[in-house]
Amino acid sequence: MARSWIPVLVDIEDYHEITAMVAERARARGASGASELPAIAVVGPTSQTLNTPDGDQYARTAAAALESQIAWELEDLERLADPETRFETARRWALAMDACLKHIDDPFPFISTEQVCNESGMTLNQWRDAPRKLPAHLAKHYPNVRNWPLAAIEGRKVGRDNQIYWALTQEQAQRWRQVRGA
Repeated sequence: MARSWIPVLVDIEDYHEITAMVAERARARGASGASELPAIAVVGPTSQTLNTPDGDQYARTAAAALESQIAWELEDLERLADPETRFETARRWALAMDACLKHIDDPFPFISTEQVCNESGMTLNQWRDAPRKLPAHLAKHYPNVRNWPLAAIEGRKVGRDNQIYWALTQEQAQRWRQVRGA
């Protein structure tokens, strides 16, 4: 009987474990050649493709998300960074921006929602609450701002897991460093 295969995307770190499981299941069914799995194709942004216009689809999607961001004016960033602010939404966004700033020079500068939480000290519910409340907060307190302070993209659109990924643009990072005195 001819064998049929269907592609399944897995994190490269899990590939050998997953393929070993598939081979074991095939052996248990008595399939011949169970140890011979199809060749793999690595999918996802790399440092060579993220910043090039002819990069792969995931890299182009990530680059487009960054390019569509408009950097905030310094006075708006200063207001967001104000440690004396009474607005929890602003505090949480400032923490998330600090977390993203650590990754600005990474080949893939986007970090997952989970990573934002881990690096900022926020719980998942605290961080999820911040994007929900941001539109009303911006409308009321930041009349000159036209977009969120971080670029956001769905993980599936860049070959990652099903979370939102967040990043600063280079220009926004430069201004945020200036505001933070870094």
